[in-house]
Amino acid sequence: MLLLFNYSSVAGTNELIANNLSFQYKLNDREYFFENEIAFFFLISNANIKDELESIFSKDTLSIELIKSSLKGDYFGVFIEKLTSEIIVIRDKSGINTGYYRHDETNRKLVISSLMHEITQFSSCNFDDEAVYQFLYSDYLWDGQTFYKEVNEFKIGGEYFFDKNLQLLREEKFEIVFDNKENDLSEQQNISVLREKIVEAHKKYINKENVVLLSGGIDSVAIIIALDDLIKKDRIKAHSYKVKNAINADETVYAKSIANHLDIDIDVFETELRQNTSSLEFEKLILKMNNPYMGVHIFNDNFENVDKITYYAGQDTRLHTPSVNKVDLLAFNLINKPKIILKSLNGLMYILRPLFKLFEGSRNRKLRGLLRVTYIFNLKKYVYKYYFKIDKMHLKSQDLPLEFFDKFKSNYQLDLSKINTARGLYNEIVALKWREQYVSDIRYLQDMARMNNSYIALPFYDMEIAKYKAGIPFNLAIKTMLGKAEFGEAKKIVYKYLLRMSLKDKIDDKTFYRSKAAPATFYVLFNEGLSNTIKSVFTSDLNSEKPFIKKYKLDRFINKFMEKSLPWKEEDQGYLLKIYNTAAMICYYNRLI
Repeated sequence: MLLLFNYSSVAGTNELIANNLSFQYKLNDREYFFENEIAFFFLISNANIKDELESIFSKDTLSIELIKSSLKGDYFGVFIEKLTSEIIVIRDKSGINTGYYRHDETNRKLVISSLMHEITQFSSCNFDDEAVYQFLYSDYLWDGQTFYKEVNEFKIGGEYFFDKNLQLLREEKFEIVFDNKENDLSEQQNISVLREKIVEAHKKYINKENVVLLSGGIDSVAIIIALDDLIKKDRIKAHSYKVKNAINADETVYAKSIANHLDIDIDVFETELRQNTSSLEFEKLILKMNNPYMGVHIFNDNFENVDKITYYAGQDTRLHTPSVNKVDLLAFNLINKPKIILKSLNGLMYILRPLFKLFEGSRNRKLRGLLRVTYIFNLKKYVYKYYFKIDKMHLKSQDLPLEFFDKFKSNYQLDLSKINTARGLYNEIVALKWREQYVSDIRYLQDMARMNNSYIALPFYDMEIAKYKAGIPFNLAIKTMLGKAEFGEAKKIVYKYLLRMSLKDKIDDKTFYRSKAAPATFYVLFNEGLSNTIKSVFTSDLNSEKPFIKKYKLDRFINKFMEKSLPWKEEDQGYLLKIYNTAAMICYYNRLI
């Protein structure tokens, strides 16, 4: 989507007039335009709502509230009233869809786009130093943040009102707030209600053909089972992916197991970078994305530009499957303990911590856990370090400059004084992560869909289902059971008991008992050619007149990469992600110089 208000004629755009306001627009194949005598409406949505909106626009009365009631919580829209020339911009409360804008009140100009980088071609912009370091430190941008100082993202759940002179009249904000009171349903009732809520969240996305990005993990399995509850099997298909030469990372075995169990067709795609991508091709790909994502080199070629297909991804808010380990639970359960006792124990752990620091880089999870325990009596520091990556010494060890660390840290506001239960603490973490990690995860999935004019559904991010899940008793949400190892038959304690039990009538044993797996694959892409591509990006930057690397003092950070001989290993993935993100930011930075 591209909307230009008070700009000179731009090639490839169409022009409309609302009273005395003329503007230009451009849409792709999956974006909608509606019009009647009252208003124009531009829409991005993955939900199956086109027919209902056409019916609304055929009526004599129309309002933004009437439109919102039909959008089913999945939208980014621009409403332009013809008589008053008022512009209203709306974004859904989950952040599923997004839009960006440059607002120049002085010169009465406004540009809106679904791609932040597109806006920079219409007026001069500067790179945002704070965004650069936020992205380097955490791997995410905040909701509302972009890489350019003059370009903003419309915030999730927000409504923005502009008058005919393109002045911003008001902004109505939305805060993610979960009721921290646990529900009083029994375990069996919660199992049943969770299944009902999951199925309900899929209804608005049902299309002629429905393709699940099926990893074989329990979240994507829940999606394929929900669809199987709703529609005939011949309208459901699964796509599963593997990276050639990745060790212990073939999840397609589990994906095929559940697909065969449900008698649903499945296609397996194997990725291999057989040749180097030029830095020019890399830049061209990166500039199509608001959120750079290495997975685009694995998944993107298999998205089809067909109006009747919806893709489904199992991204999870974790409200019903909290991401906590045994040490986390120790920490969370200290939330109501007397502060004087916690302070004394934290002092003791501070003395012991240097000894356990020796285990910080260990591949042994139990040894790393010993270091983690030394932080539990300072709960705020514990949450900041292990849930938000606020760890100055770790960043220093990666040779990242720390000039913006204090500002970075100040963005994460968590008031523990108002929280008195483990469920309440976890819900507050999710509310904050939603505006950081979750919106970033959503962006890259929507990027891949938009690049191919496709639709992608993320049912677990539905805000209504999230509100229910936030009230599931915490002890039930973290309940475990005996299962099997990620890629084998060894017995192991597995998590997500509640979700597994909600699917038990249709799930196969192989996926029901399987432990959560996060297979490492990106390092393989670096070994197969991505390293050379990114080294080329870095070399070009260093040879330029205004190098990004030198401007942001990243010489030491990238030297390890530039001097490294193959192969990269699985434990390098965190570093390689930051290297990839740095190369992406160079591509964005080059647009401005």
